Amino acid sequence: MKPAERIPLLKKLAAALSEEEMPWKEMNLVLRQHGFTSGEDHWGYDFNGYSNAPERYEVALHHIENSGDDEKLLELERFLDPSAGEGTTPTTLPPGPWKSTDTFRLFISHTHENAPFATGMKRYLGKYRFECFVAHSDITPSEKWMEVIQAALLSSHALAALVTPDFRESQWCDQEIGFALARSMLVVPLMRDAPPHGFLSEFQAIKLKDQTPSQTAALSVFDILAKHKETRDRMAGPIVRRYTTSDSFEKTREAFALLKRIPKDAWTPELVYECNRAPYENTQVTNAKTSLKDGTPIPDAAKKLLLPIERALDIEGHIPF
Repeated sequence: MKPAERIPLLKKLAAALSEEEMPWKEMNLVLRQHGFTSGEDHWGYDFNGYSNAPERYEVALHHIENSGDDEKLLELERFLDPSAGEGTTPTTLPPGPWKSTDTFRLFISHTHENAPFATGMKRYLGKYRFECFVAHSDITPSEKWMEVIQAALLSSHALAALVTPDFRESQWCDQEIGFALARSMLVVPLMRDAPPHGFLSEFQAIKLKDQTPSQTAALSVFDILAKHKETRDRMAGPIVRRYTTSDSFEKTREAFALLKRIPKDAWTPELVYECNRAPYENTQVTNAKTSLKDGTPIPDAAKKLLLPIERALDIEGHIPF
């Protein structure tokens, strides 16, 4: 969601949670059950002795703004206002054909002949908490494929276009690009022996060769999404997973560089704990150095990086086990 959509929704939900007929305990219960932090969890004590609605509004707003993604907000909206969206434009996007609400959703646009390459990208990115939609592998014959594709396009966070010589001839691929651009969604073109055309020519493309493996293409897309201002907030989880699951010192160094790009407000206690556990569970993190010349252990550099974030989240000194 863009700020113009998210801000009104946050205000609406905070107002509903701070209604006088909803006791503090019930508000905290609703927050916890929908995956948000609550009054007890964040502040260290509950607010059962308070009934001031404006104060409770501020507390509710704090928790839903700082501990929930768009999907959690959508579910909370449906719980508090079952009629939300009836006869009006939905405040948030539909869930689409995804298995989880806690992943980065990438739509991979491709021609039929290149479905195996797209599937290879999907398999590799899956290790980093990505969900990739590849039409030829994700739609069963019994499903209405046009509706499934539209739902995926409506609920994706970004689109990667595998542009091959036959891409331009595919009306469906061009329509998928147009749909994504109409949603102001980030489009990442991967040029595989094909020049950019139409609106795609406005984007900086990743140039692939025929022999480029799908893993290399996937990693190039990952790096762009991790750094781009439109997607980097949502990439916090996948970036942390890339760091904690590194299988070489070089990959650990690359992943650590990306950790430093995560905006401070995108960190959660869970992500901090994952980073803190990594040196105890992965020797490729434990023994990695920040560079070949600099002997600073990456776990020490990560600890220094995370310390102000831990303080901001009020989890400084917590044991991550």
